[in-house]
Parts: sequence; C-alpha cells; structure tokens
Amino acid sequence: MMLSNEFAAVEVELDETGHGARLRIRDLLRGGAAVYLDPMQLEALVWTDPAELARFSDPDRIIARTERAADGPGRR
Repeated sequence: MMLSNEFAAVEVELDETGHGARLRIRDLLRGGAAVYLDPMQLEALVWTDPAELARFSDPDRIIARTERAADGPGRR
C-alpha cells in the first residue's frame, strides 16, 4: 500500500520473511530507506504521547536528517 501527502510518500508492506510478521515501511521520496517494525514497536507507537510523535514527525527535521545522510558519513 502506498501513502502520501505534501510532505512524504511511503510504501507499507507486511513482511513475513523473518521469525515473525513485521511491517516494512519504505520511503519513496528521499532515497528509499526502509524500516521494519515488529508488533511490540507498533504497540509502542499507539501509546506514545501525541506531542512526542509530533516532534518526531516534524517535516523540517526529517528533511534536515535526509540532507545530512546524503552528505555521507561523518559530515554533519
């Protein structure tokens, strides 16, 4: 499944290749980075304070992190 808005585009898939089902989320705009989240990590998101999630998902921070990563290791 693909999800997008004006700030991001991701592909979300169920991954069952490991020892248990995980959710695979892959960035579609900034290099294709992917993360695999297991059920415990997903439940932690459910219980995370909304203000903390808002800081985590600030578009300016995401873009800045992506730009630093594109510069290569050790270049911040």
